[in-house]
Amino acid sequence: MGLLALLEDFTSTWDAAVPGRPRRRDAVLIRDGWRCTAPGCTARNNLQEHHYAYRSRGGTDAEWNRGCLCACHHLRGEHGELASCRGRAPLEVIWTLGLGGIGGTYNNERAIAEERA
Repeated sequence: MGLLALLEDFTSTWDAAVPGRPRRRDAVLIRDGWRCTAPGCTARNNLQEHHYAYRSRGGTDAEWNRGCLCACHHLRGEHGELASCRGRAPLEVIWTLGLGGIGGTYNNERAIAEERA
């Protein structure tokens, strides 16, 4: 029963409700310009959706809690503990780079560009 509940939750989250219609995550990819939002990265391949506040820790599926990351930054960076990000997308995301934050803390690039304008 537990496995069935897990599979049902997975399909309700990732499968399109109506065939041929875009999945809800497409809005996040469009907002983020179909590119990785990690500082200095412009990758447009192997994009994945990331929850800033993990769903396993009570985070929501709201658009402000999701961002677009390339597979490398998502799996090796965020989940590999070489980087972390927190905040509200798209303009209030704070990145901490390196193990223990040794690489520094960076604001979202769009926020920096908007502050200068």
